[in-house]
Amino acid sequence: MFDQISLYEECLESSGSANMEYYEFYFRQDSLIFVKGRCSNHALRALDDLDKFYLSFSYKELSKYLSPFGKQLTEGSKNTVSPLLPEGKMFRGKINDKYPVSLIITKINEDGSLNMKYWYDQVKKPIEWRGTFKNNHFSLTEDDYHSEELKQWIPKATIEADWTGNQRITGTWTNYKTKEVMKIALNLY
Repeated sequence: MFDQISLYEECLESSGSANMEYYEFYFRQDSLIFVKGRCSNHALRALDDLDKFYLSFSYKELSKYLSPFGKQLTEGSKNTVSPLLPEGKMFRGKINDKYPVSLIITKINEDGSLNMKYWYDQVKKPIEWRGTFKNNHFSLTEDDYHSEELKQWIPKATIEADWTGNQRITGTWTNYKTKEVMKIALNLY
């Protein structure tokens, strides 16, 4: 019994951090359920009567933490509210009307700086863009390689694009060396 108490005390300590890396989650009609995997390793599983931990939060409890778009999703509202920022969103579209691509924007920092990744759907190898997002406009650079001699990244392309209608990214991708310009059109996925 003391081994079991010790196991759960250690588990509680490790669960106290705000890190959600080891949690799974799923939605129910009226709540969001977080699932934390068991605390015991396979050798101590016989001591672990609880196995997984389930934390349930009603949408009403979560409401004060949600954006209008989040509330629309959880309340099933018929009113359409678009997300205000492209942060945390995935987009699909084409470069030059012929190269299918996907793009994900994970984080836009308070100063407007960001890194984002896109990939050609056929190749699926992530390519990073870095730059800024200010006043619904992206100014980005796609780097080609790092020059050890110059101690800097060598740009491959510059991207200038706008976030329009809270659903679309449109603009241009310009080859840094040849100055060839291709248009970009991406829609919220």
